[in-house]
Amino acid sequence: MMDSESELRCNEISVRKDEHSSELADSVQPFGNQKFIMNRMIILIHGYNVSQKKATDSYSAFVTQLKKTNNSTNLLNSIWKFHWPGNHNNRVLSLFSYPLQIDKAKKAATLLSKYLRNNVAGGQEIVFVAHSLGCRLVFETVGELIKAGHLKLAFNAKLCLMGAAVPVYMLLPPDSPFMPVIVNTGRQAVFYSTNDTTLRWFFPSGQTVAREGFFPVAIGLEGGPQGVWKGQSENTWLRHSEYWGNEDIWQSFKLFLGDQKFRKFPERRNDEWELQPPNVINSYCGTISL
Repeated sequence: MMDSESELRCNEISVRKDEHSSELADSVQPFGNQKFIMNRMIILIHGYNVSQKKATDSYSAFVTQLKKTNNSTNLLNSIWKFHWPGNHNNRVLSLFSYPLQIDKAKKAATLLSKYLRNNVAGGQEIVFVAHSLGCRLVFETVGELIKAGHLKLAFNAKLCLMGAAVPVYMLLPPDSPFMPVIVNTGRQAVFYSTNDTTLRWFFPSGQTVAREGFFPVAIGLEGGPQGVWKGQSENTWLRHSEYWGNEDIWQSFKLFLGDQKFRKFPERRNDEWELQPPNVINSYCGTISL
């Protein structure tokens, strides 16, 4: 049987200076033997406050769900793990560094966009699967492709957004900086959660400190704005750190790849969750013990 993890290692790119660095490299650094699949490239993008090791663990959880239903070599080889330094080396500083990581996500997007323009054929389908602030990185990346005139790359792109740490107002008039991304991409799957306490309580203040709105609402909290998505927007009822390894997410993603409609998620209320220990804080991209 194929060792899927070793196969997955072949498709990995990073904009970190090195594995442990919290600084951006000058360009995208591919490692391993890159295997460009002609028909499809699935790019996994983590969020803020995530080390490379934690990102790898999250991606592996996603692939574990994939293997349960499809162990195709071609599908596994089409998955690319993308690493960007959305964290600080100091764990405490990293937790509170969200406003600073927004600008870093934008710069990482510029590097990724340039890499895609130089390495991906215009007819190839790109599927972005992103979580939290990684969704902002996706919007910025596709926006860069559009501005550079690579409309075919954008048109063939699909967006799978999980717990998106992106303000709803960025898709609303009068400015709507990301509306061109929705208009010019193929389809979007928006997985949000009204049970996401991270996006409900921490995201608005982080965006306000970053001078991006005044306590704005996140797309990943309520799935808005309604009526703009070319695809589905579904309430997952998940906590912010539960997306990558969730079986229902993968089942929905599989249908999304095939342009099929996915079912509603089982409802789960906050009172069904186990209480967290008092020294555990839910970050934007996971649970961190201080």
